[in-house]
Parts: sequence; C-alpha cells; structure tokens
Amino acid sequence: MRRFLLTYYILSGLITLGVLRFISLNVASVFGMLTSWQYVFLGVMVAGIAAAFMIKNPSRLLWEAAITLALFLGVWYLLLLILPLGGALASASILTLCYLFLRTVWLHDLFFLIGGVGVAIDFSGWLVPEVLLLVLVGFSIYDYVAAPPGGVTENLVKTLLSRGLVPGIIVVKKIKDLGSRCDELLINKTKTGLAARSAILGAGDVILPMTLVARAGMRSFWNGLIVLLGLLAAILVLSWKNKDLRPRAALPMLAIGAGLPFIALWITKQI
Repeated sequence: MRRFLLTYYILSGLITLGVLRFISLNVASVFGMLTSWQYVFLGVMVAGIAAAFMIKNPSRLLWEAAITLALFLGVWYLLLLILPLGGALASASILTLCYLFLRTVWLHDLFFLIGGVGVAIDFSGWLVPEVLLLVLVGFSIYDYVAAPPGGVTENLVKTLLSRGLVPGIIVVKKIKDLGSRCDELLINKTKTGLAARSAILGAGDVILPMTLVARAGMRSFWNGLIVLLGLLAAILVLSWKNKDLRPRAALPMLAIGAGLPFIALWITKQI
C-alpha cells in the first residue's frame, strides 16, 4: 500500500508542478481569484446541500454522473492549459469514455489522477490561501468524524460498491491487480465490500492536499515541491502506522503534512 500511495501522490504532485511550470503560472497571472467571503459562503452552502442530498439518496446514476462530470471537467481543464481547445476536449472525452466502458483498474485510477489534478489546479487558482486552508481543515474534521469504521463514509461507500460504483481511487497491494477489471475487486470478501487485496482512497484525499501544492507551485516550483515533500512525509507516517487496508480517516494526517509547510511559506510571504 505504501508504494502505491507514494507513487500516486508523487505523480499527482509532479504533474501539478510540471503543468504550472509549463505555462509559467504565477500569482499575478491567476485570473478570477476569489476573495469575497460572501461567494465562498454561498459556494460552501450549495455544495453542502448537494452533498447532504446525495448522501441521503445514494443513487448510482446520480453519483456516477456527478463524479464523472467533475473529473471530466478536471481533465479538460488540465489539458486546456497545455493543448488547444479542440485537442483538450477530444482527449478529455476519449479518456472519459475509456473510464466509463473499459473499467480496468489502471484506467480508473488514471482518470481520477488527471481529473483530480485538474480540479486541484482550478480550485487553487480562484481560491485565496486562507480559504484553501479553511476548506482543508473543515473537510479534515468531517473525515475524522465520519470516516471511522461504521461511520457515514464507510456505509455510503459500501452502498455504492454494492451497486457497482467505485467512488474513489482503487488502492492495490500488487501491481498486477492494476490490470484487473474494477468489478473483479468488488467481491464482498471483507466488511468494506471490496476484495481483501484492495481498498478505496477518496478523491478528496488527493484533491484537497494537492490544492496546497498547486497554490504554492504558482509562486515557484520549489515552493510547490516543499509542500509536496511534506505531503509525502505524511503518507509515510500514515502507511507506517496503518499497514493494513481497513477504512480510516486519511485526510487529517495528509492535511497536516501539506498544511504545515504551506502555512510556513504563507507566513513568510512566499505564497
């Protein structure tokens, strides 16, 4: 599990910083940065209401549509930073169709990887550092309360898995399992509803810490790398303390790893 998580976050971070480096993005050139607390509050309220409705109504169609649309937009946004409009739209559409119909683990995880990075860069471009930190802290508290065994998150994930939807990144113990079909890992051999050799990493566990990496990387590649190294250190601590694949709240530890260097850079006016 440790190797998979480290590889996934290293790829996410390097793609994030590589794209920002490619387009020479800096804080002054970020358009539409959101500074109004009224808009932030309105956005949080709308997102909260939508999330509460989806949790109470775990329809596969609703969840799959929401996840696919959000990640498609993330893929499109990321590719739009480095490709012409038509090429970005075509590439994002092809990857989305592959994700929907081929259903292999590596394609599933690749779609979540690229889409998640795109969403993270997008959010980091229009939310100021204070808001990014508050959002990360808020979701970390929720994750701590809702994610433990028997909590809201586990019950929701089990329901969605029972309906054939994998609402996150599939973490595998063995590399060969990346070539498996997703439905092969939905065998109810454990209480989580997954085969014993796999687990689920929520997309938010990648997107939310990666927004800090992206926001720091907008000022300089090295600032982003510092935050990424803090995040990787948190993953090592998390996987060292928890060597099995049981459900647990991962975001609080990841938030600490990415948040501490981010706050240090923010205080010293490096972000």
